[in-house]
Formats: sequence, structure tokens, C-alpha cells
Amino acid sequence: MYTREEIEKRIEKLGEEQPWNHKIELPYGIQTVESKQISHGKNTIKWSRVEGYINQIDVKDKRVLDVGCNEGFFSMKLEKLGAKEVVGLDADEFRIKKAKYVSEVLGTSNISYEVVDIFDKSIEKYGHFDFVLCLGFLHRVAYPYKAIQQLAKISDTILFEWKSLKEGNFDSSVMKFCGGVSKDSNKYSGLYWLPSVRCVADMLKASGFVHNLVIDDSAWRRAIIISSRVDNGVFKNKDLISINKFILLKKTTRSYLGSIFRTLRDDRIKWL
Repeated sequence: MYTREEIEKRIEKLGEEQPWNHKIELPYGIQTVESKQISHGKNTIKWSRVEGYINQIDVKDKRVLDVGCNEGFFSMKLEKLGAKEVVGLDADEFRIKKAKYVSEVLGTSNISYEVVDIFDKSIEKYGHFDFVLCLGFLHRVAYPYKAIQQLAKISDTILFEWKSLKEGNFDSSVMKFCGGVSKDSNKYSGLYWLPSVRCVADMLKASGFVHNLVIDDSAWRRAIIISSRVDNGVFKNKDLISINKFILLKKTTRSYLGSIFRTLRDDRIKWL
């Protein structure tokens, strides 16, 4: 059992090596991140959005994979939901180092963490998974379709959450390239793509996932897609895009007017 002082010192030391990303509750009321989380890009908010769907899928006594597991928050949540085995993969050795420490402090028993690049050809050595959780990952990789194909080799059901394209979310299969440049010193936090919801849905279908449920949160541009090779109660409304009609109207109107305004200001156009 670790003392409060030991945990605080270790959390501080690990934070100096790399700032903490996940807000995780530790013994003595210690938290890895103290600030309140509001953005849909933060781990506690993400979990509040996906937990209900994962409960419907039911991961109890199943093998599950947490891709881009970061510091292990979601892996531990999956364990608490009764997963038989949880494997957390991340290309960032510092994040895995923190995940292992947190797991040690909290005494998790069936989670293993590995430093792995999803594009590694040996990904299949981890075996088959009943469910894959992939949060905040797809927009961070240079080859999202290849990543989906890699995961398709080893899984039946996947839940993706990612930063989606602001325009063209619902009616076109497109992606916006963002350069992949990171805003901080972490080379894995670069933003490469903003795929539309339809684009990700189409890539999943092309990879053999015939059952799809699409949930979009237009206000925050953080989309969720659940895809599977097998039917499940969560797919009662197949290929559903659940959105707020007022937000959609506001969004599309703003996009339309913005396009007109940019066209009128374009000096390359010679008006008759």
C-alpha cells in the first residue's frame, strides 16, 4: 500500500516527464488532473457519452482492446464493467508508463498495457477481441483507413469516437487534412485528419462492419460510431444519425452563408 506522500511524489514526477492527460481518481482523493473537465475531448466527458452504449453491447466476461489507451482511464472502466481481459495499446511509452503505475496503485488484476504502433504487422499476435474501444484516436493517425483495416483483422465490434469535420458531416464522405503538427512536445498528439461522419461510416462498411450505429454531437464535433460484424441490441435503429434538428439547421445555414460570403470575397473570380 502506498502512502499519500509516495503517490503525490510519483504523480508529480511522471507529470514532469509528460503532462497528465487523463483525470484519474487515486487513493486519498488524489487526482492526476485537478481542473474540471468540460470539453467533450476530455476523458471523463467521453466516458459519460459512451458508457451507456458499452453497457448495451455488454463486455462482461469478454476480451476487450483499448486502442490509444493513453493513461489507462478507459481500460480500467472496461475492467469494472466485467471484461474478462483488457489489453491497452498505445504508441507513447510515457503514457503506458503512467498507465502501468496507476494500475499498480489501484490494484487492477486483468489489464495489460503494451507500447504498440497500431500499424505494426504483428498486431494479430494479440489475438481476437470481442470488443474494441477507440477514443480520440482516428484523427491523430496519418492513415485512418489503414488503422481501421488493422483493427478489422482482430475484432468483431468497434466503438470509435473522434474529432469530426465541421462541414459535410452527414451527406458526404470526405476528410480534411490538418497537417499532423502537434501543438505541444508530444509527437503523438498531432491532428492529421477531420473525417466526416459519413466518411468513417463508409470506411467501416468497406472493412466488413455491416452493422453501424452513428451518433453525432454537432455542437462539439465529437462523433461516435459503433460498428460490428454481428448484430446486437444496440443496432435496433441501424444506420441512425441521432442529431438535434435545431443544431443541424443552424449548422448547415451557417455553412451555406459562409460559402457564399467566401465566394463573394474571392479576388480570383471575375464577376459578370
